[in-house]
Amino acid sequence: MQFKTLENTSIAELLHVFNEAFSDYPIPMHLTKEQLINKFVAESIKKEYSAGAFEGDKLVGFILHGIGVFDRNKIAYNAGTGVIPSKRGNKITSQLYEFILPILKNNQINKVRLEVLSENSPAINTYTSIGFQKKRILNCYKGSLAELKSDADSSVQYLYQPDWKLLQSFWDWTPSWQNSISAVNNSWSQLDTIGLFANDKLVGYIVFNPKINRILQFSIDKSQRKNGFGKQLLNYFALNKSKTVSILNVDDNSIETNSFFLSSGLNLFAKQDEMEMEI
Repeated sequence: MQFKTLENTSIAELLHVFNEAFSDYPIPMHLTKEQLINKFVAESIKKEYSAGAFEGDKLVGFILHGIGVFDRNKIAYNAGTGVIPSKRGNKITSQLYEFILPILKNNQINKVRLEVLSENSPAINTYTSIGFQKKRILNCYKGSLAELKSDADSSVQYLYQPDWKLLQSFWDWTPSWQNSISAVNNSWSQLDTIGLFANDKLVGYIVFNPKINRILQFSIDKSQRKNGFGKQLLNYFALNKSKTVSILNVDDNSIETNSFFLSSGLNLFAKQDEMEMEI
């Protein structure tokens, strides 16, 4: 087994191994070439900071790392770890990290972050043994939006140049990497961002990917809640975009947010542990 960074590995080969590695995953995952390329762009994945396990010339395992700066920390985000089924049980994930961590550290990266299904005990045990610690639980929802009654007086407009400082003031919790401001900006041309206005004041917004009907960000001004604006924004989405939708990585600590999505007709289908390690 040889371990190398992935600069010389083609997207086509990565796609083949990615889909093979996730072929028996508890949550079905099968990406097209376009989807993998979009994932690289959105999540700032860099091949030179990503690692592969090779048998001869054949890639059998990988870690894809996105790179970004958050809260003054240069962070590597594990955007996907996979080992093909026939090669599992050989501690390849541990060996991949043993190989890549010195490279990350030498490039002033001081934290590594990832998400793993809470039910995936073997993976959690592996990451814990490497040095990762659980930071928070994230909830994933999908389903068909219910029609929500709202008497709120408001209108919607597309946001083409969002004021991120203002939008962040609406947040109760920080989005995960793949829903972050950086990820949204990276994929801006493929996303729709809609603002909800009352008396010419922005009171809420939604960012979603129309290709996969996934909401990336959704929030209402804290001072304007309980007025039906959240219901009105989701109603607009259901009537004009799609009733079927998914929302990944909602902070479990936000009782209000989770209750709202459950009352909107969505179902909790997975929980993830967000884990982090300092290097």
